[in-house]
Amino acid sequence: MRTHRLGWPAWARPADIADLLRLSVPIAFTRMSQMLMAVTDAVVLGQYAPGELPYILNSWLPMGVSLGLGLGILLGVHVRRKAAASSGAACGPASGLASC
Repeated sequence: MRTHRLGWPAWARPADIADLLRLSVPIAFTRMSQMLMAVTDAVVLGQYAPGELPYILNSWLPMGVSLGLGLGILLGVHVRRKAAASSGAACGPASGLASC
């Protein structure tokens, strides 16, 4: 197996890793800020209305799971459509893709 002078595999080019980091860091900060906002909401609610805190926290679980599931399905469909379009596969109802 070929490696770079840094000891990385040959497929892990430093320029590609830098591009990936440049694209992923803003998304990571957005997700992190959403979680921080949820924790801040829980802390403030716990101080002002501690009796309501269990209801709010229990409502976050189904919302978080459905949001994660929905985004996962959306990403999976996007990747599948792009893979089919780039490979030249036929698009249509028979392939499971309406259009490419």
